[in-house]
Amino acid sequence: MTQLSSAQLKSVQLNSTQISSTQRHPTHGPNRIRLNMNSPLWFCFVSLILPHATVSGAPTSTDELNTLMLQLHNDARKKVLTCQLAGQPQAKSMPDLIYDQGIADKAQTWADTCTVGHDTYDARKTATFPSVGQNFAGNSDFRSAFDSWFSENTNYMFDTNTCASSKSCGHYTQIVWAKTTHIGCAFKECPKTAQFQYGKSIVCNYGPAGNFNNEKPYVLGAQSICPPATNTTTTTTIITATLNNISDLPRQEIWIQLGVICGFCVIELLRLM
Repeated sequence: MTQLSSAQLKSVQLNSTQISSTQRHPTHGPNRIRLNMNSPLWFCFVSLILPHATVSGAPTSTDELNTLMLQLHNDARKKVLTCQLAGQPQAKSMPDLIYDQGIADKAQTWADTCTVGHDTYDARKTATFPSVGQNFAGNSDFRSAFDSWFSENTNYMFDTNTCASSKSCGHYTQIVWAKTTHIGCAFKECPKTAQFQYGKSIVCNYGPAGNFNNEKPYVLGAQSICPPATNTTTTTTIITATLNNISDLPRQEIWIQLGVICGFCVIELLRLM
C-alpha cells in the first residue's frame, strides 16, 4: 500500500476556485471501525486521499496523478458503455484509455507555463499522434478538475450533437470520445498572480483528438437513452437501507464490503463513527 509522505499531506488544499476549458477542432465518536486491509472500503478510503497528493514535474505512467486520471477517465467511459450515465445514450464501443508518455510530456510542457487556456495544435502533437486533444483546468484539486469536466454530460445533447444554450460540454465529449485511445496528464503548482489564481495548472492531452469535424463522440449502442435509476440519489438510498438493516450489530465489528464509489464510502464512514 502506497504511503503518503508528510510533505504530500501538507499539500492538500481546500480552495475550490477553478477554471477549465477545452477545444473543438475547427472542422469523530467513541466507537472504532475495524478496516479490513482487503476491504473495498479500505482501497476506497485510500483513493480519496491520493488525489490530493501533489506530484508535479516529469509525469510517469505510475505516478499518482496519472494513475488517478486514468482510473477516472476509464470509469467514466465504462458508464457510457454500460448505460450507467443517466440522460445519455449507450455507446456501442468505448475502449479503455492507455497512458502515453509522449502526450503526457507535452501536457507537462504546457502546464509548466501556468497559463489559462490551451497551447497550439502543433505544440502538442507527437510522432505517434499528429492530432492531440486537450482539457485544461485551473483548480486546487485534481479530482475536482475532472469532476468539473465530466459533469458537463448534463449539458450535452447527443441527438443534435450540441451543448445546451450558453453551456460547455466539450470536456465531457473529449472524455468519452470513442476513437481516443491514449491519455497523458500533468500539472504544475503555480504561484498566485494576476493572470493565474487557481493553484494548479492541470492539463490532460488525448490521442487521437476528440471533438473533431462535428462528429458525435461515439456510435450508439442498444439503448438510446440510459435510465436515471443509477444516479447518486438512488444509490445512496440503497446503501443507507443496507446499513440500517445491520445497525443492530456491534458497530466496532461491522465489516463494510460495499463496492461503491469513493464519495459514498466517506459518507457512510462518517455516519458510522
